[in-house]
Amino acid sequence: MDKIFIVAAKKFQDALRNRWIVASTLAFTFLSVTVVAIGSAPAGAIRATGFDVAVASLSSLSVYFIPLIALMIAHDAVVDEVERGTMLLLLTYPISRLQIFLGNFLGHNLIVGCAVLTGYSAAGLSIAILHGMNFSDLLSLAILAGSSLLLGGVFVSIGHFISMISSERAMAAGIAIGVWLVIVIIYDLALFGVLVLDQHQILSDELFQLLVVLNPADAYRSFNIAGIEGIGAVTGLAGFGDNINAHHLIFLMILLGWIAIFAIMGFWRLVRYEL
Repeated sequence: MDKIFIVAAKKFQDALRNRWIVASTLAFTFLSVTVVAIGSAPAGAIRATGFDVAVASLSSLSVYFIPLIALMIAHDAVVDEVERGTMLLLLTYPISRLQIFLGNFLGHNLIVGCAVLTGYSAAGLSIAILHGMNFSDLLSLAILAGSSLLLGGVFVSIGHFISMISSERAMAAGIAIGVWLVIVIIYDLALFGVLVLDQHQILSDELFQLLVVLNPADAYRSFNIAGIEGIGAVTGLAGFGDNINAHHLIFLMILLGWIAIFAIMGFWRLVRYEL
């Protein structure tokens, strides 16, 4: 365990010296406070409190920002070490590839956790000032933060796998950007385009909703927004859990499944990685 923590600590220290990661964390914190301040005033016929709207705003921001931060951190986890020759040196020490993998995974998730904690702490303080906060609200914010860590874990796992299959850092960065675009933006647009063209001839509502929540970004969004009265209706996510006969825990299981699949694939590639 000590060796795993040593690798994790090294990755964490490297991240603190990375200006892009620091800048992204600060930007996420600033935008978290901004969306809370701008979007926390309910209007019209939305039956939701200011706190509910603030949570919805935070989750909408996080679904774009957290995957980007996670991929930025993890996409060069191995390929960078190989390019600099430090991986070969590291393997001359009494440390296994499993310990290296777990250390990288732990260290990178700690970095994502720090970004989430910083952004949500500032947002929570803003919510408390604007609306006040009771224990139930604090618990809801903690659940949002926990699910955000899972979302970050998904993209850390994907980033590690990208690093294993890339021959150089530039290639890994390009794949990471492409993966972010496809999962976070293009997937939903393409799915809605197919739905419009199909006109319910093949793609039923139930199948469409299932395809939506199988996307980790949408599973995260559904978990945090679908259950909020008023907000779910406005975003089109109301009743998702009922329509696919699933409890909200299914959304968390989908996120955990993505983490497990890509972590296993990433470790399998690392074991067979030729230096």
